[in-house]
Amino acid sequence: MVVDLWMLDKKEQEKVTLLTELANSDEMILPVSELMDRLDWSKYKVLENARALNGDIQVVMATTDDTLLISDDSKTIYLDDRYLGNVDGIISYYIKNSVYWQFTLDVLNETMKSYEHFALQHAISAGTVSNIKQTLNERLAKYNLTITPNYHFEGNEMYLRSMLFHIMMRWDVVTQTDKIRDIVAREPIFKDLRINASALTNSRSLVIQQFLAISLVRARLGHFINSAPVRETLVNFDELDDRAQWLITEWQAMLERQGISMTNAKEESVQLLYILYLNNIRIDTDWMTNVTKRVKKRLNDFIFKLENLYFDCFNTELEEEELANLRRHLFATIIRSFGDSDDLFIPERFSSIDVATLYPVVHEFTNAAMKIFRQDMEITNLSDNFLYDKLVVTFLNDLAFDKMFKPIVVNVNMQQYPSANRVLQEMIKSVSRYEIVFTENTTKNADLVISNFQANVEPRNKFEWTALPTSRQWHQFEQRLGEISISKLNKTSIL
Repeated sequence: MVVDLWMLDKKEQEKVTLLTELANSDEMILPVSELMDRLDWSKYKVLENARALNGDIQVVMATTDDTLLISDDSKTIYLDDRYLGNVDGIISYYIKNSVYWQFTLDVLNETMKSYEHFALQHAISAGTVSNIKQTLNERLAKYNLTITPNYHFEGNEMYLRSMLFHIMMRWDVVTQTDKIRDIVAREPIFKDLRINASALTNSRSLVIQQFLAISLVRARLGHFINSAPVRETLVNFDELDDRAQWLITEWQAMLERQGISMTNAKEESVQLLYILYLNNIRIDTDWMTNVTKRVKKRLNDFIFKLENLYFDCFNTELEEEELANLRRHLFATIIRSFGDSDDLFIPERFSSIDVATLYPVVHEFTNAAMKIFRQDMEITNLSDNFLYDKLVVTFLNDLAFDKMFKPIVVNVNMQQYPSANRVLQEMIKSVSRYEIVFTENTTKNADLVISNFQANVEPRNKFEWTALPTSRQWHQFEQRLGEISISKLNKTSIL
């Protein structure tokens, strides 16, 4: 289950489970019995959630069309995939309307007065509110956070801010801090970031604005971040470059204008640069000057070990541009490896199962790199999912794995529909991530054959398409391409 879904009640979690299952399905007609087996649900549970989910999708998408249509005999569900692709939009709708989330926001802002007051606002019983608090505490315990009897958050402040930040950004529920974000946006520091930071995109601008807004809310209430990780990763103020010093000074001045004492504002303001670096936002600072020798050494050691691993695996050296990109893009991961990590709250973008299927060589290389990170460098505070995700994204973006592969040879020979040959070739070239060449010879040098008549081809290398492939046929074709690509890779036994 997605980590953020702890703020949904059981009914919403069930609907999200069904929605995710349907969105990942290649079929538009699904037997109810099949869903019962996949989800280990009763027939009643499948049908009840399907009807409720269909109604919710109609509300979110402002349509009267049925996305899930149940047959008259209640044995089949027909899907309309026009709206199934917006899974995040549906989840966002559930979170925005969740009493768990509303309770969390009241505790964040310390506006929670009593069970009875909250119950009256949301038309529920005081007993239900008590259960909500108990459930939230059970779910927050693994993050070392708790809600006190006075309805305040207690625990690691960095964890709390990171949790709220990632929920708000991931599920587009930032409207609850709009007023605070407006204050931040009007400040000179943010105007400068927006105008002068050359690499600051609109999305990153919102990232900074949102985190500063959450930080301001908490600072106003007298809650501040432990500065120990900052001291481990950033040099002293007078050793920072001019740009970094200016940012910290301006953030301190802003906090003081919002009523924060000079002592607390000074302590809190140092966190700004640290938070930006954690999110790999360098905003025109000399980032290698601003970090401690420990950070530089850990980053350089890891890059050096990756360089050796790449050579050992592929018998070729990384180019200078690739090394420079690795250093830039792994910088935030190294920063995060010092002190208590908040990576539990960062959503996973790439699952190891999907990457192993789509990019098997990158998957193996990433596992080897993780082993170096864990065993050789003895860094264990980052979660496996977070580290795998960060490394996979970096390697896919920065390393030229494709130069290690020989082209895959494909024969397209639609005997009964010769006009479809060119169409299929163009589609395969434009959509597939592998380097593919086409041949007219079906038996001697073709790795894969797409045809509807050849009989003397190994079954796993033959794809009998009658026209354009279905999504399932294309998935099977891509899987086989991945398997063949490994056999065409010049690599050592390390992978």
